[in-house]
Amino acid sequence: MPLPDGSESIIKKWLVDHHLETDSVFIQKVELYHDLLLEWSLRINLVSKKDLGDLLERHILDSLVPIREIPMTGDLVDMGSGAGFPAIPIALVRPKLDIVMIESRRKKAIFLDEAISRLDLTKLSIWNGRLEEFSPTKKCDIVTIRGVAISEKIENRLRRIVKQSGKIIYYNRFGEYRLI
Repeated sequence: MPLPDGSESIIKKWLVDHHLETDSVFIQKVELYHDLLLEWSLRINLVSKKDLGDLLERHILDSLVPIREIPMTGDLVDMGSGAGFPAIPIALVRPKLDIVMIESRRKKAIFLDEAISRLDLTKLSIWNGRLEEFSPTKKCDIVTIRGVAISEKIENRLRRIVKQSGKIIYYNRFGEYRLI
């Protein structure tokens, strides 16, 4: 199913407004990702049913709001990836960035694996388990957390996996984020 009418111009305008290159491959991959989300949402609960009609702006492009905080290369860990937000949109814009998505729910991890394969995102991987059990071989440059309430306990666990010079990006509401 193609993106809703006018979506391509919304994407292009958003990218220009945020000083990112517009690219037909990016738009094709966003369309494929959008289709995968709709298809899989019929089987498993990836996003709220009320959000299915607004995936592009509310989830895909919103995932890119802090893109200036994210380097072109390095290591990023996305905590609680769910349907792949923000990791997959970030991977589409930062293809040289090594990204690990932490997702504890097996069904969602299976979806993420399918999305990685279909979108040909070779620098993206999934860790199916809980944050408490995640023990990377090296600390990362960036941690993202979106759609997950952050407690002091979670923040402390995230600080253990990010470099001292690194950043934790917390998406606190639509169109907004903060560094913690």
